[in-house]
Amino acid sequence: MGTLTQLFDRGGPLPGDRAGLLFPGAGGAAVADSPVRMPDSAKVCQCNNVTKGQIRACWESGARDVTAVAAATRATTGCGTCRDAVEGIVGWLCEQEGVSA
Repeated sequence: MGTLTQLFDRGGPLPGDRAGLLFPGAGGAAVADSPVRMPDSAKVCQCNNVTKGQIRACWESGARDVTAVAAATRATTGCGTCRDAVEGIVGWLCEQEGVSA
């Protein structure tokens, strides 16, 4: 519901799948097979409104594991369903830069 409220407050355009606003995770959004295919604006953590770009920015600032990213962004600290996605993004970033996670 938070996204719907934000769209209303800001006068933003509604997405094509309007039911996805009321029932997030109900199979509306396609899952990216790689973090490289996700835009930085893609919301990874619904509970805390954290995007892939915010996770990447934290990683670039030194957060090299999920615990550090969670401390900086609060991603994974709500319902926890985004944990796999956050781990995947952090792992992918580490792999791209040759850094051990």
